Amino acid sequence: MRENLYKILIIFVLVLLTVISSCIKDITVDIPQADPCLVVDGYIDLDDYPVVYLSTSMAYFQELDTNAVNDMQITDQKAVVIVSDGTISDTLQYLPIQHWPYKCFQGTKFVGQQRHRYDLKVLYGGNTYTSSTYIPDSISIDTVFPTFMSDTFAVMRINWKDPKNESNYYSIHVKNQTQPMYYRPYALNHIISDKLTDGQEMSFAMVVKGMERNAYYDNFFTQEERDSFAYKLGDIFCFRVGDSVSLKLSTMDNISYNVWESWYRNWITDGNPFTNPATVKTNIDAPDGIKVRGFWAGYGCNYRSLYLYSKDSVVSIGEF
Repeated sequence: MRENLYKILIIFVLVLLTVISSCIKDITVDIPQADPCLVVDGYIDLDDYPVVYLSTSMAYFQELDTNAVNDMQITDQKAVVIVSDGTISDTLQYLPIQHWPYKCFQGTKFVGQQRHRYDLKVLYGGNTYTSSTYIPDSISIDTVFPTFMSDTFAVMRINWKDPKNESNYYSIHVKNQTQPMYYRPYALNHIISDKLTDGQEMSFAMVVKGMERNAYYDNFFTQEERDSFAYKLGDIFCFRVGDSVSLKLSTMDNISYNVWESWYRNWITDGNPFTNPATVKTNIDAPDGIKVRGFWAGYGCNYRSLYLYSKDSVVSIGEF
């Protein structure tokens, strides 16, 4: 009797699987591809000329390779970029720069000043895109000192006093003697506000080496170095004895800060099934019905540089 029940059960399962498998149908979904839109990456630092990078967006499922990234860049043959300080209008020139994409739109007629507003206009694809930003007062750095993780490797800490009864927003950028430009610290948040620390001493602790956030730069390590966890912690993230290190503390307006904050919220929630994706904000205005991404930001900058002579000896030096 029991054997008959087993046979009946097996037959039932086989029949059920046959029915289920016969109900399976291959479905092909054509995902609509969004049209590329303009992406603006622009800024003007205190005492420096305006800089603007232009590119186009790409579809989420588009294959990403070097050719695709290069094709996204917009040159002066396709766009005109104008920055005004309220008195002078500067049509930015498409000039060489010391890192990828090796050219960008740069100003030549005026540099950024504190408490000044700067208007951006981009003419591209028959449309006019505009934005405005402000350079707040720069805040002086009080102290910069290294925290050594070993006899060789160190991270940096930077302290300053936040002005009382003001809303202030800060960013940190860093470089060493081998880098031509300042970069955001690798894998760390580079912005902070005084919302909870108004009028108090503020700091960026654990400031690590700055690196360009682009996979195409990550080609100067051997495979053995990539596979070495200790090597990654050391040479990728940390400064080492013998390095000259320069840090740039910048103030920005609340609009620029909100753009960057939304970027980090999106970065943190990306791929997390338990949170809603965060929309990256933009302060670029476009004609009705036209999409645009990116930002135009003004920074009030203050600098401090150190030479890491040894674990027990650090020398303050001028900016390099």
